[in-house]
Amino acid sequence: MLIDSHCHLEMPHYKDEREQIIERALAAGVRRLLTVGTNLPDSRRVVQIAAQHEPVYCSIGIHPHDAKDASEQSYAELRELAEQPKVVAYGEIGLDFFKNYSPHDVQIREFTRQIRLARDLNLPIIIHDRDAHQETVDILKSEGGTYRGVFHCFAGDEAMAEQVMDLGFLLSFTGSITFGKKMKAHRVIRQAPLDRIMVETDAPFLTPVPHRGKRNEPAYVRFVAEKIAELKETTVEEVEWFTTDNAYRLFRFETFGKLAAIVYPWKKALYINLTSRCSNRCLFCAKHPAFTLGPHYLRLEENEEPTVDDVLAEISDTAAHEEIVFCGYGEPTIRWDEMIRIAKALKKRGARRIRLNTNGLAELIHDRPLAKEMKGVIDAVSVSLNAPDAGAYAELCNPQQGERAYHAVLDFIGQAKRYVPEVVASVVTVADVDLPAVRKLAEQQLGVPLRERP
Repeated sequence: MLIDSHCHLEMPHYKDEREQIIERALAAGVRRLLTVGTNLPDSRRVVQIAAQHEPVYCSIGIHPHDAKDASEQSYAELRELAEQPKVVAYGEIGLDFFKNYSPHDVQIREFTRQIRLARDLNLPIIIHDRDAHQETVDILKSEGGTYRGVFHCFAGDEAMAEQVMDLGFLLSFTGSITFGKKMKAHRVIRQAPLDRIMVETDAPFLTPVPHRGKRNEPAYVRFVAEKIAELKETTVEEVEWFTTDNAYRLFRFETFGKLAAIVYPWKKALYINLTSRCSNRCLFCAKHPAFTLGPHYLRLEENEEPTVDDVLAEISDTAAHEEIVFCGYGEPTIRWDEMIRIAKALKKRGARRIRLNTNGLAELIHDRPLAKEMKGVIDAVSVSLNAPDAGAYAELCNPQQGERAYHAVLDFIGQAKRYVPEVVASVVTVADVDLPAVRKLAEQQLGVPLRERP
C-alpha cells in the first residue's frame, strides 16, 4: 500500500485519460492520491477532481510562480475552497529562485501571507523550495513555532533536513532520486528516519527510472519507494508502511476533520482509548493506515492523549455498561499508571467488569513488576500471543524490544494469572500462523484459553 503524496491530476497532460491514470494507480497499490493546486484556477480544478474520485484528495494554494497574480479575491476564494471536505492541505507554496517567474520580494510576501492563512485554516503546509533554501527556512523560523507540513521534492542537504524536521516538517522525495548513483538526496534519505519521509511522483514531472523521459503518473510512485528501500537497506514493505502512515498522520484523508474518540461503544462494551502509541508494529494491525473502527476515529497524537480526568468525564453512567475495556488502537499499558488510576475510579463508581486488551509487554516497557497492581481493579486480561515461538513472534509483531519481547509476553501471562480472575491469550488468524502450535502453548503450557481473532 502506497500514497502518492503529491501529483498534479489537474494538469492538461491527463485531461483525456484521468480515469485510466487513477485506475492504474489503484492497480499498482496506491491507496490515496493527493492532487496539488498551484494557482486559483487549478485549485478549483483539484477540488472538482477530488470530489469526483474516491481515492483522490487535494491541496489548494498559490505556487511561487503565480505569486505575482495573487490578490485579495484569490485568498477570499481559497478560504472558501478550504471548506470543501476533501481539501486536506494548503500548498504548494514557497519560493522558487530558479525560474523567477515572480519577483523575489513578491514571492516572499505571498509565501509569508499563505503560511499565516494555512495556519488560520488549520491545514498542513506543502512547501515548494527551489534554489531558495536559506530564505525558505528563515521565513518559516521568523513566523515562529512549529509546523505540520512537508517539504515537497526535498532538495536540501543533511543540515537543512535536520532544520526543517526540527520545525515539524516531513521530507518527501520524487523520482529524481532514481536518476544518479551519488546524490545529495541519497545522503539525506540514509540519515533521515523513516517516520519522517514520504514518497511522491510530482506527476506529470520527474518520471523515475525505468520510465524516465516519458510522462510521469502516480502508479510510478512505487519506484521511489523501491529506491528508498535500497538506500536505507530495508524492505520495500517497510518503506510502504512508514510512508503511508506518515501521509495519513499529516493529511488524514478520509478521517480529516474528525476528532479522535476517547471512549466509544463497540458491540456490548465501552472502550477506552488512552493512546495510539504501541511497542509493536504488527503486520496484521487493523489500525493501519486510517485508525478507524466502524464510525469511530481513534488516532491520538501524543499531545492529544487524554488525562485521567478527561476519561472519567466521558463516562457518565459507569454501571450501565456490561464491560469497560482498555483497548483503542494503541497499547494501553504504555500509560500504565493512568490506566490503573482510571480503573480504580471506575470500580468505585460501580463498574461491573473491566477488561484489559494488551500485547503483554507492560513490564518490559516500564522495566518494573506491574501485574500485582491489577489485583482488584482489572477483572479480565486478554494478551496477544499470536505466535508459537520467539522467531515467529518477531517476524509477525516487530517488537521494539527485539528478542526479549516474546518471553516477556509469556511471563506476563503467568504473572497475570496470579492477580486477575480471567486471563485469555489471543491469536490473529492470518496466513502462516501455526494455530495448533499456538493453541497447544496457550492451553497446555501457559494454562489459559486461546481466543482466535479474525
